[in-house]
Amino acid sequence: MDPPAIAGWVHYRIPEGEEYVLAQRILENGLGAYVQPNYRYMALYTPNDTYYFDNQKIQYDLLQITQGWDLLSSSTFRPVVGVIDSGVANDHPDLDAYVLGGYDLSDNDADPYPATGDNHGTMVASIIAAETDNNQGMAGATNNLVDIMPLKVFPNAYSTTIADAIDWASQNGAHVLNLSLCIIDNNSGACADMTSNPDAIIETALESAYNAGIVSFAASGNYDDPWVGYPASSQYTIAVGATDNSSPPHRADPNDWGEGLGSNCGPSLDIVAPGTLVLGAGIPSSEPYLKGSGTSFSTPYAAGVAALYIYQYYAEKNALPNPDQVLNCLRSSAEDLQDPGFDYATGAGLVRADRVLDTVSNLYGCY
Repeated sequence: MDPPAIAGWVHYRIPEGEEYVLAQRILENGLGAYVQPNYRYMALYTPNDTYYFDNQKIQYDLLQITQGWDLLSSSTFRPVVGVIDSGVANDHPDLDAYVLGGYDLSDNDADPYPATGDNHGTMVASIIAAETDNNQGMAGATNNLVDIMPLKVFPNAYSTTIADAIDWASQNGAHVLNLSLCIIDNNSGACADMTSNPDAIIETALESAYNAGIVSFAASGNYDDPWVGYPASSQYTIAVGATDNSSPPHRADPNDWGEGLGSNCGPSLDIVAPGTLVLGAGIPSSEPYLKGSGTSFSTPYAAGVAALYIYQYYAEKNALPNPDQVLNCLRSSAEDLQDPGFDYATGAGLVRADRVLDTVSNLYGCY
């Protein structure tokens, strides 16, 4: 069926391969002042994963992740995200393709599989790199372009354990680190305020990673406090807070999470991402998929977008951006959520994958 006529335009049905010749003939014979193809437009790429529409799309739309995927260039380079956490279930059907060999720093062995029932690290990893468009489970934020390096530090997550994990990642090819953890104040049971007194052991490791070109993301904390927990408050990490799922979103607070919990904020906060009822993968034998709320799950969204930025930057420049470039890109391209400019509740604003990955207009100076 021919398309309906549009005022001022004439439709010509042209055999494939003869478009240019016939376009010239139309112009030469005065049958038109301008000729162009009748371009075919396609819907934005939407993953076919089982739980995507009902559980993930609302957050992907806030971050404009699938729109960002449509802007990606072609490259064989694969960024590696080190997940410093409770281990990753590398036999999960949504993760087995993209989990590299890691290390268990907690028990000092080469098996970073999580302890039975501890889904935290697997959830974090899946938000970043669950296999996408595979007709099952969930979609990962990085669209099958990023690998996970599991670095198990729990249950024995001391200063030296975490520092060793950072060093191990630096020495074994990580480009991004995700630290969905904080130092707990023994008196309050919440993230300690160490803004002016960082953990020197971890700080040294983070500085070394920063100098090696690795960009580190850390969770701001879940205790509704006006400060960012450590290591998110480190000058060598990007501090990520959490939002709800409204449009536009707001800082996640006790109304969203209950029990006095909410996303920590303050002057050290850099950016925010959705962290309310986030879908993730768990240990296959117990909870293959589950939902969780907290900055632990907003942080991997930000880390995943950063990994895609590194992928895109390399495709365009044949080089890697340094950590300051990654931070500046994420902050300059963030969607401002409150008063213009930085604010304590949401930092520079909401991570926006479409802006980060836009190499054509480059409105935010990322390339």
